Amino acid sequence: MQQAELGGFHNAPISKGILGTVVGCSLLAQTLKSVAECELSGAVFNKLEIWRLFSSNVCFGSPGETLFGAILLYYFRMFERQKGSAKFGAQVFICSLVSTAMQTLAVLTTSAHTEGLGSGPYGLIFSLVVQFVLDVPASARFKLLGVPLTDKIFIYLAAAQFLFSSPGAAILPAVSGLLAGILFRVNFLGMRNCRLPSIVNAFFSRTLGPLLRSSRPAVQSGARRATLPQRDGNRSQPGGTQGYNEQLLPGLAGFGGMGGEGGGGDMFPQQIIPPPPGAVETMEAMGFPREQALRALAAANNDVNTAAHFLLQGGAV
Repeated sequence: MQQAELGGFHNAPISKGILGTVVGCSLLAQTLKSVAECELSGAVFNKLEIWRLFSSNVCFGSPGETLFGAILLYYFRMFERQKGSAKFGAQVFICSLVSTAMQTLAVLTTSAHTEGLGSGPYGLIFSLVVQFVLDVPASARFKLLGVPLTDKIFIYLAAAQFLFSSPGAAILPAVSGLLAGILFRVNFLGMRNCRLPSIVNAFFSRTLGPLLRSSRPAVQSGARRATLPQRDGNRSQPGGTQGYNEQLLPGLAGFGGMGGEGGGGDMFPQQIIPPPPGAVETMEAMGFPREQALRALAAANNDVNTAAHFLLQGGAV
């Protein structure tokens, strides 16, 4: 079974569009030295520069912010793959809108009215950090100087580096993003039930869809790929494991203890154990197809957290 991470933007066109827009606008603003004109400040009200409400969400102020922001946006494309583009697009719109509203209120009530806030999609990124903290399980654990850690620490460090790339000015936008993410998580005012109008989805699908759509990248063949489990009652053996083994790895029965002409007794004694009750249902509740859940669980030794993390990262099974 292959356990390669699916790179690129396959099944993540919105993430691709956001990342391309943010990086392009940031580099343009930094090259033209017009970052100050993109920040959210009192000029929105004093000079009616309403366009700052948009530009403050797509233009980073420095190369460091652009780099770490792009890394996080690229990593968080897994949420679009999990939810689907329609649901993810609604989440992006709602969290960005709520975060921008909070930042606008901060501009009206704090010194940011004259100084301005850090520019860039801090609100969106830190709202997704909330989802990463609460929904993505750790797939590896280790100790550093005796301190127990998980592989999630690397994303936390990237988020911290991203935040402190622009110390001070980015604090309020980041906090607004965290609050927006929490409100979305608890479904405040039914946020999670909101969807973009079908006419909007259809418009973007027809206009930007062909430009943003990415084909599935080729994955080098490694270990023998598992076939789909066969739902054939004649092959499944209740209470045993051999039927399940034959479903996932056809031909394995010809070796060792499973009988067959290969002989050899105990040469290949290992067996694939069926998932425990409720494991597949848990994976299905997270939005994964049953067949994909079965394969991921088999690859993860029936550990639901590891299997879910693997699929969220776009692993091919």
